[in-house]
Amino acid sequence: MNALKVGILSFCLVSGAAVAPAGATSITISDVGVTYYENLTLTGGALGSGTLNAGYSGQINLSTSLGNLGVWCVDLFHEIFLGGQYSATTAPYTTNNSTPPASLTADQISQISAIAAFGNALLQPTAHRTFDPSTLAAFASDLANFQTTAPADYAAIMYASPNNLNTFSAAVQAAIWNVAYGTIATNAADAHFATDLGIILANATEFFGNIGGYQLDIVDARGNQAQRQFLSQVPEPATLGLVVLGLAGLFAMRRRVGSQA
Repeated sequence: MNALKVGILSFCLVSGAAVAPAGATSITISDVGVTYYENLTLTGGALGSGTLNAGYSGQINLSTSLGNLGVWCVDLFHEIFLGGQYSATTAPYTTNNSTPPASLTADQISQISAIAAFGNALLQPTAHRTFDPSTLAAFASDLANFQTTAPADYAAIMYASPNNLNTFSAAVQAAIWNVAYGTIATNAADAHFATDLGIILANATEFFGNIGGYQLDIVDARGNQAQRQFLSQVPEPATLGLVVLGLAGLFAMRRRVGSQA
Protein backbone atom coordinates (compact mmCIF):
# COMPACT_ATOMS: atom_id res chain seq x y z
CA MET A 1 0.00 0.00 0.00
CA ASN A 2 1.11 3.57 -0.64
CA ALA A 3 1.47 5.98 2.26
CA LEU A 4 -0.10 9.36 1.91
CA LYS A 5 2.54 11.93 2.77
CA VAL A 6 2.62 13.17 6.36
CA GLY A 7 -0.36 15.35 7.04
CA ILE A 8 -2.45 14.41 4.03
CA LEU A 9 -4.71 12.00 5.84
CA SER A 10 -3.56 12.31 9.38
CA PHE A 11 -6.11 14.78 10.65
CA CYS A 12 -9.17 15.07 8.50
CA LEU A 13 -12.19 17.25 9.00
CA VAL A 14 -15.59 15.97 8.07
CA SER A 15 -17.77 18.78 6.78
CA GLY A 16 -21.57 18.88 6.63
CA ALA A 17 -24.60 19.36 8.83
CA ALA A 18 -24.29 22.04 11.48
CA VAL A 19 -25.92 19.91 14.18
CA ALA A 20 -23.52 17.36 15.66
CA PRO A 21 -24.68 13.83 16.49
CA ALA A 22 -25.13 13.10 20.17
CA GLY A 23 -21.76 11.99 21.55
CA ALA A 24 -18.92 10.53 19.53
CA THR A 25 -19.64 8.45 16.45
CA SER A 26 -17.54 5.34 15.75
CA ILE A 27 -16.75 4.71 12.09
CA THR A 28 -15.09 1.72 10.40
CA ILE A 29 -12.93 2.64 7.40
CA SER A 30 -12.57 -0.11 4.77
CA ASP A 31 -10.64 1.83 2.11
CA VAL A 32 -8.69 5.08 1.69
CA GLY A 33 -8.31 6.84 -1.65
CA VAL A 34 -7.55 10.20 -3.27
CA THR A 35 -9.11 11.11 -6.62
CA TYR A 36 -8.09 14.73 -7.22
CA TYR A 37 -4.69 15.76 -5.88
CA GLU A 38 -1.30 17.31 -6.58
CA ASN A 39 2.16 17.00 -5.01
CA LEU A 40 2.90 20.09 -2.93
CA THR A 41 5.88 21.47 -1.04
CA LEU A 42 5.11 22.94 2.41
CA THR A 43 7.33 25.33 4.32
CA GLY A 44 7.10 27.67 7.32
CA GLY A 45 4.59 27.81 10.11
CA ALA A 46 4.55 24.73 12.36
CA LEU A 47 7.31 23.18 10.21
CA GLY A 48 9.80 25.84 11.31
CA SER A 49 12.85 25.72 9.06
CA GLY A 50 11.88 22.31 7.70
CA THR A 51 10.31 21.39 4.36
CA LEU A 52 7.57 18.83 3.81
CA ASN A 53 6.96 17.16 0.46
CA ALA A 54 3.22 16.56 0.67
CA GLY A 55 2.20 14.13 -2.04
CA TYR A 56 -1.46 13.21 -2.63
CA SER A 57 -2.60 16.65 -1.41
CA GLY A 58 -6.34 16.93 -1.96
CA GLN A 59 -9.71 15.68 -0.76
CA ILE A 60 -9.48 12.22 0.80
CA ASN A 61 -12.12 9.61 -0.01
CA LEU A 62 -13.00 7.17 2.77
CA SER A 63 -15.15 4.09 2.21
CA THR A 64 -16.78 3.62 5.60
CA SER A 65 -19.55 1.97 7.55
CA LEU A 66 -21.53 5.21 7.09
CA GLY A 67 -20.96 5.53 3.34
CA ASN A 68 -18.39 7.21 1.10
CA LEU A 69 -17.03 10.27 2.95
CA GLY A 70 -15.04 13.15 1.47
CA VAL A 71 -12.68 14.54 4.12
CA TRP A 72 -9.71 16.93 4.42
CA CYS A 73 -6.45 16.48 6.27
CA VAL A 74 -5.81 18.60 9.37
CA ASP A 75 -2.64 16.79 10.47
CA LEU A 76 0.93 17.34 9.26
CA PHE A 77 2.59 14.85 11.57
CA HIS A 78 1.07 11.41 10.92
CA GLU A 79 0.54 9.13 7.92
CA ILE A 80 -2.30 7.08 6.56
CA PHE A 81 -2.09 4.50 3.77
CA LEU A 82 -3.96 4.32 0.49
CA GLY A 83 -6.18 1.26 0.57
CA GLY A 84 -5.78 0.94 4.33
CA GLN A 85 -8.36 -0.19 6.87
CA TYR A 86 -8.86 1.77 10.09
CA SER A 87 -11.29 2.71 12.82
CA ALA A 88 -12.17 6.29 13.68
CA THR A 89 -14.12 8.42 16.13
CA THR A 90 -15.64 11.86 15.64
CA ALA A 91 -15.17 14.73 18.08
CA PRO A 92 -15.47 18.52 18.19
CA TYR A 93 -12.66 20.22 16.27
CA THR A 94 -10.78 22.42 18.75
CA THR A 95 -7.01 21.85 18.33
CA ASN A 96 -4.48 21.20 15.62
CA ASN A 97 -2.29 18.11 15.79
CA SER A 98 1.05 19.65 16.71
CA THR A 99 3.06 18.27 19.64
CA PRO A 100 1.70 19.42 21.99
CA PRO A 101 -1.59 20.31 20.22
CA ALA A 102 -2.30 24.02 19.91
CA SER A 103 -5.80 25.34 20.54
CA LEU A 104 -7.53 26.77 17.49
CA THR A 105 -9.36 30.07 17.69
CA ALA A 106 -13.03 30.32 16.79
CA ASP A 107 -11.99 32.24 13.68
CA GLN A 108 -9.59 29.48 12.58
CA ILE A 109 -12.27 26.81 13.05
CA SER A 110 -14.77 28.90 11.09
CA GLN A 111 -12.28 29.45 8.27
CA ILE A 112 -11.40 25.76 8.02
CA SER A 113 -15.06 24.74 8.02
CA ALA A 114 -15.78 27.23 5.24
CA ILE A 115 -12.78 26.14 3.15
CA ALA A 116 -13.81 22.47 3.47
CA ALA A 117 -17.37 23.35 2.44
CA PHE A 118 -16.00 25.25 -0.57
CA GLY A 119 -14.07 22.15 -1.63
CA ASN A 120 -17.04 19.86 -1.11
CA ALA A 121 -19.32 22.18 -3.09
CA LEU A 122 -17.16 21.97 -6.22
CA LEU A 123 -16.11 18.31 -5.92
CA GLN A 124 -19.51 16.89 -4.89
CA PRO A 125 -20.85 16.60 -8.48
CA THR A 126 -17.82 14.55 -9.56
CA ALA A 127 -18.36 11.55 -7.26
CA HIS A 128 -20.86 10.29 -4.74
CA ARG A 129 -20.45 11.51 -1.16
CA THR A 130 -22.75 10.81 1.76
CA PHE A 131 -24.26 14.23 2.49
CA ASP A 132 -27.84 14.79 3.62
CA PRO A 133 -30.18 16.85 1.39
CA SER A 134 -29.98 19.98 3.56
CA THR A 135 -26.18 19.95 3.43
CA LEU A 136 -26.18 19.46 -0.34
CA ALA A 137 -28.62 22.35 -0.66
CA ALA A 138 -26.34 24.55 1.44
CA PHE A 139 -23.33 23.63 -0.73
CA ALA A 140 -25.26 24.44 -3.92
CA SER A 141 -26.63 27.71 -2.54
CA ASP A 142 -23.23 28.95 -1.38
CA LEU A 143 -21.58 28.00 -4.66
CA ALA A 144 -24.27 29.79 -6.68
CA ASN A 145 -23.89 32.89 -4.51
CA PHE A 146 -20.12 32.84 -5.02
CA GLN A 147 -20.57 32.50 -8.79
CA THR A 148 -23.00 35.45 -8.89
CA THR A 149 -21.17 37.74 -6.47
CA ALA A 150 -17.57 37.06 -7.52
CA PRO A 151 -17.80 35.97 -11.18
CA ALA A 152 -14.16 36.70 -12.01
CA ASP A 153 -12.86 34.58 -9.14
CA TYR A 154 -15.36 31.83 -9.93
CA ALA A 155 -14.23 31.82 -13.57
CA ALA A 156 -10.58 31.66 -12.49
CA ILE A 157 -11.29 28.66 -10.26
CA MET A 158 -13.12 26.92 -13.12
CA TYR A 159 -10.46 27.63 -15.78
CA ALA A 160 -10.59 25.42 -18.86
CA SER A 161 -7.91 22.87 -18.04
CA PRO A 162 -8.07 19.08 -17.79
CA ASN A 163 -6.40 19.35 -14.39
CA ASN A 164 -8.64 22.02 -12.85
CA LEU A 165 -10.17 19.66 -10.26
CA ASN A 166 -6.73 18.41 -9.25
CA THR A 167 -5.55 22.00 -8.81
CA PHE A 168 -8.65 23.07 -6.92
CA SER A 169 -8.64 20.06 -4.61
CA ALA A 170 -4.95 20.56 -3.76
CA ALA A 171 -5.48 24.29 -3.19
CA VAL A 172 -8.36 23.63 -0.77
CA GLN A 173 -6.15 21.25 1.20
CA ALA A 174 -3.28 23.75 1.20
CA ALA A 175 -5.60 26.51 2.43
CA ILE A 176 -6.71 24.35 5.37
CA TRP A 177 -3.08 23.67 6.35
CA ASN A 178 -2.33 27.38 6.04
CA VAL A 179 -5.07 28.31 8.52
CA ALA A 180 -4.32 25.46 10.97
CA TYR A 181 -0.51 25.49 10.85
CA GLY A 182 0.60 28.65 9.06
CA THR A 183 2.34 26.69 6.30
CA ILE A 184 2.99 28.00 2.79
CA ALA A 185 2.29 25.60 -0.10
CA THR A 186 3.88 25.76 -3.55
CA ASN A 187 3.67 23.65 -6.68
CA ALA A 188 6.24 24.46 -9.35
CA ALA A 189 4.55 22.07 -11.79
CA ASP A 190 1.19 23.88 -11.83
CA ALA A 191 1.04 27.57 -12.70
CA HIS A 192 -2.64 27.81 -11.69
CA PHE A 193 -2.18 26.46 -8.16
CA ALA A 194 -1.16 29.74 -6.52
CA THR A 195 -4.12 31.52 -8.14
CA ASP A 196 -6.62 28.97 -6.83
CA LEU A 197 -5.08 29.04 -3.35
CA GLY A 198 -5.31 32.83 -3.19
CA ILE A 199 -8.94 32.86 -4.34
CA ILE A 200 -9.93 30.21 -1.79
CA LEU A 201 -8.27 32.01 1.12
CA ALA A 202 -9.86 35.31 0.07
CA ASN A 203 -13.40 34.05 -0.56
CA ALA A 204 -14.19 30.90 1.39
CA THR A 205 -15.21 32.47 4.70
CA GLU A 206 -17.38 35.10 3.03
CA PHE A 207 -19.37 32.69 0.90
CA PHE A 208 -19.16 29.34 2.73
CA GLY A 209 -19.51 30.15 6.41
CA ASN A 210 -22.74 28.34 7.23
CA ILE A 211 -21.54 24.72 7.41
CA GLY A 212 -19.83 23.26 10.46
CA GLY A 213 -17.64 20.22 10.85
CA TYR A 214 -15.93 17.70 13.12
CA GLN A 215 -12.56 16.11 13.49
CA LEU A 216 -12.17 12.45 12.59
CA ASP A 217 -9.52 10.78 14.74
CA ILE A 218 -8.24 7.70 12.90
CA VAL A 219 -6.35 4.80 14.50
CA ASP A 220 -4.79 1.65 13.09
CA ALA A 221 -5.45 -1.95 14.14
CA ARG A 222 -3.12 -1.55 17.14
CA GLY A 223 -4.86 1.57 18.36
CA ASN A 224 -2.04 3.89 17.27
CA GLN A 225 -3.02 7.27 15.88
CA ALA A 226 -2.91 7.33 12.10
CA GLN A 227 -4.31 10.73 11.21
CA ARG A 228 -6.87 13.38 12.01
CA GLN A 229 -9.15 14.64 9.28
CA PHE A 230 -11.96 17.19 8.94
CA LEU A 231 -15.47 15.98 8.15
CA SER A 232 -18.22 18.45 7.24
CA GLN A 233 -21.03 16.08 8.09
CA VAL A 234 -21.34 12.93 10.19
CA PRO A 235 -24.07 10.83 8.53
CA GLU A 236 -26.54 9.33 10.96
CA PRO A 237 -26.66 5.51 10.73
CA ALA A 238 -30.46 5.55 11.06
CA THR A 239 -30.79 7.95 8.11
CA LEU A 240 -28.42 5.86 6.02
CA GLY A 241 -30.48 2.78 6.84
CA LEU A 242 -33.66 4.45 5.63
CA VAL A 243 -31.96 5.26 2.32
CA VAL A 244 -30.86 1.64 1.92
CA LEU A 245 -34.35 0.38 2.76
CA GLY A 246 -35.87 2.80 0.28
CA LEU A 247 -33.57 1.59 -2.50
CA ALA A 248 -34.32 -2.04 -1.59
CA GLY A 249 -38.04 -1.32 -1.80
CA LEU A 250 -37.64 0.35 -5.18
CA PHE A 251 -35.65 -2.63 -6.48
CA ALA A 252 -38.32 -5.06 -5.23
CA MET A 253 -41.04 -3.02 -6.91
CA ARG A 254 -39.18 -3.04 -10.23
CA ARG A 255 -38.80 -6.83 -9.98
CA ARG A 256 -42.55 -7.23 -9.38
CA VAL A 257 -43.39 -4.98 -12.31
CA GLY A 258 -40.95 -6.87 -14.51
CA SER A 259 -42.47 -10.24 -13.60
CA GLN A 260 -45.95 -9.00 -14.54
CA ALA A 261 -44.87 -7.66 -17.92
